[in-house]
Amino acid sequence: MRCPDGVAIELGGLASSSPRRAVGWVRRRAVNVAQQLGAPYEGGVRAWLDGAGEFGGAVHALAGGSAVALTVVDADGCTYALVARPVPASWEVAA
Repeated sequence: MRCPDGVAIELGGLASSSPRRAVGWVRRRAVNVAQQLGAPYEGGVRAWLDGAGEFGGAVHALAGGSAVALTVVDADGCTYALVARPVPASWEVAA
């Protein structure tokens, strides 16, 4: 979350090797944000959550290397960004 005064607040995170689990986390956090924001600001979140194929499309995009993001701005101008992004795995080869 980032407010107009420039202060950023980390609202949590999840590290997962599973795109399905990562997108599930984004969806669960989106429900929390929608409940906290209330009408009319929750509308964009609810539309994303209710969108046909959104979950499968997001999982596919994340598995393909693209980030998945949902951004909502509240009445005070604070921006809530829910993001899942692929992080390259670091593999060490034992000699």
